[in-house]
Amino acid sequence: MNSLFRSVLHNNNFLSIFGNILSAGFAFLSFAILARSYLPTDFGQYMLFVVGGTFLEMLRFGLTRTSIVKFLLTASTKDRKALIGANYLISLVATLAINAIIAITYLAQQNEAETSGFYLFLKWYPVMALANLPLNNAISLMLAKERFASLLFVRFIPSIVFLAYAITNFFIFRYNIETTIIIQISTQLFSSIICVIFGWDGATRIRFVTRSALKQLISFGKFSVGTLISTSLIKSADTFILGLIPILGVDAVAIYSVPLKLSELLEIPLRSFAATLYPRIVKASKNIKNNILSGLYLDYSGMLFFLFIPLLLFCEIFAYPLVMLFGGEQYLESIPIFRVYILYGLFLPFDRLSGIALDAIEKPKHNLYKVVVMVALNIIGDIIAIVVFQSLFVMAAVTIINTFVGAYIGYSILNRYIEVHFSLIFIRGWKYILAKRSKIYELLQK
Repeated sequence: MNSLFRSVLHNNNFLSIFGNILSAGFAFLSFAILARSYLPTDFGQYMLFVVGGTFLEMLRFGLTRTSIVKFLLTASTKDRKALIGANYLISLVATLAINAIIAITYLAQQNEAETSGFYLFLKWYPVMALANLPLNNAISLMLAKERFASLLFVRFIPSIVFLAYAITNFFIFRYNIETTIIIQISTQLFSSIICVIFGWDGATRIRFVTRSALKQLISFGKFSVGTLISTSLIKSADTFILGLIPILGVDAVAIYSVPLKLSELLEIPLRSFAATLYPRIVKASKNIKNNILSGLYLDYSGMLFFLFIPLLLFCEIFAYPLVMLFGGEQYLESIPIFRVYILYGLFLPFDRLSGIALDAIEKPKHNLYKVVVMVALNIIGDIIAIVVFQSLFVMAAVTIINTFVGAYIGYSILNRYIEVHFSLIFIRGWKYILAKRSKIYELLQK
């Protein structure tokens, strides 16, 4: 039993999963409490702030996060300092540029901005971008160095503090939604300060920046940032389009945000395993023709598919209590939307892991093409769903079709470079699960 306990504590997969579960759990609870604290109109504005912020986070850090993880794994000590400094400089410049664009947009259209659903986003996102800059840089470096225990710590702080505020606000204060956003920014600022104090953000390495390090990160990152932004748009486009084409009203943003948030139940294991899988695929990709690379893709894709089946069944069976728990009675109309939306999880492992593999074997351009097709399909489908059918149900169905197309394209492209027979995904995935179960059983006997 002690061997099992020590093995678990030092296992990156466990730390990654536990960290994501903990963070997502706090986020779910905060979401549920805030949904009950405000009317759908106010909560809809808050969700536009959250979704808009998430999208721009992808833009700010997408240029370097994937590439810094990839190149730090094999860099020399001298090159590591230059890469870490370049990572910080690029994210700083990206943050300042985005803030300038938002400020110009707000000032140029101030009257329209103040009456739109995006008002809180335009006003407060620039502040949040500066507040969480050190935190996000620290997260990138912790992923690159596989320091999942430290990553768990820095993500835990803002999550638990904001949850404590949400609970207190619901029962006692009842502050307006703008105050809630200010508190959320403050929690991220607090975690950023800790990262700066301990030097986790890499700011002290900025003096080692070289032209070659900047070029290296940007050359690879120009494709990965497009992929990350496009991936973010696949989900956030739904919310943006509902806000930009207000045929169904701002309330529709809040109603659709419930199934959108609940779908993150599938993202937790996927993000966790992806964080630990990517460095392993990068190392294996040094010999692109070896069996290790294809084996990793087959094992993880199959394992996640079988893992998702009980999750999907759970969500379908308990859709009513889940919506009641995270939204309350005012969001019950989102139950059929959630039941349709969650089915995209059948294809999600194949779509996401094929993209990770393409990035790892230095084919980010193909991954970008795949995701751009998915974004185009999603936006066109969403517009048709709103303008023609005026239905959130149809919008959810578009997500299923879109994810299937992405999974098919990703698998087809990946199969050009490494041998990944489709039937082996399920065979190897099941064997992988049985092997892990046997290992746990052996540890329990010690």
